[in-house]
Amino acid sequence: MLRRIVYLCFGMVLMACAQTVPTLQETYQILEKSEMMYTIDMLDSTYEAPLYEEVVSHGIYLAIDSSKDEIYIEHYGNDFEGKPDLQEVFRQAEQAFQTGNLDSAQARYLRLHDSFPENSQISTYIAQTYGIQGEFDLARTWYTKALQSNPRDYLAHWLLADIFQAQKEIDTAVYHITMAKILNRNNPRLMPLFEKIYAQAGMSYSDWSFTPRIQLQQTDDRNFRIATDADQIAWLGYALCKALWAFEPGYRDSMITEAETFPELYQERICMLQLLNLYEKSKKDTGLLLPSVELALEAAEKGFFDEFIIYEILLKQKPILAMVLTLDICKNIIRYVRAMHTIPSLEPAPSDSTQSKPDSQYQSRRG
Repeated sequence: MLRRIVYLCFGMVLMACAQTVPTLQETYQILEKSEMMYTIDMLDSTYEAPLYEEVVSHGIYLAIDSSKDEIYIEHYGNDFEGKPDLQEVFRQAEQAFQTGNLDSAQARYLRLHDSFPENSQISTYIAQTYGIQGEFDLARTWYTKALQSNPRDYLAHWLLADIFQAQKEIDTAVYHITMAKILNRNNPRLMPLFEKIYAQAGMSYSDWSFTPRIQLQQTDDRNFRIATDADQIAWLGYALCKALWAFEPGYRDSMITEAETFPELYQERICMLQLLNLYEKSKKDTGLLLPSVELALEAAEKGFFDEFIIYEILLKQKPILAMVLTLDICKNIIRYVRAMHTIPSLEPAPSDSTQSKPDSQYQSRRG
């Protein structure tokens, strides 16, 4: 059942984009017939878009259990379970690193690497000690080794970018620092190096956000509040679609098949298509421009619809989803970031052939 607190008009003819995208009327009818109670309300004047601050911790990787045909997230720390002697070696290595005794830390990390050569976290820590010692070529070798074991190691990408920018290989530095940003979308600590490298490449990063004017709340087991701006029909369609997927019993399962490998992307595609359909019709009728939606339209027109959804929505809300991204998808997101988030820098940072000192090798590795 759906109850309206504000009057809204649903008599619109929507642009057909795909058969799987329900119209606003169809979405509304499903919610209206539901056993759940959905209330449409106006967004509070004090509403502020949520801040997404969740970060990815270092040391996780994508594991495959071929016997069960399952993929899951694992942590490298589990390599030491049941091995108290190696746990002690790791503890000593970390303590030595934190106190600046790099030779001692390095020797212990190397000992651990002998036991766990595929442990990307250990390889990254070895590389970091070399980077701090100024052994940049050895650092590169070990960061590369870490990424061969785990291409989704955000810290290895981050600190390898630092080495490349110090050695004036800026295009490669841009690639690795953007990969780090994708793999740990909300981590603010990598942004100083990110912006520095982009400036050296002659680009200025524009950190705009996609900010839907909607709010979904569950008030009890059967009651849900859907709030949006009363005069923006496009946001209403997006809000109803999101509520349908989030709250309506059985709806998500009925829409997702076993063949769908990225259900979060599939779901968001449908709601975004409904948003864009409604917005284009509304814009023709009213002339009202919504900056966030204009950016989504621009991305779609440039061929970056999925990349927009992944980078601006999914990775912000749930950054761990980066672990399932393929390398090809990540490369497309890098192209998207450069196309949609950068402008030419008026005063790019000076670059010469002199090797500079990396800044980020000293970064704490926690979070």
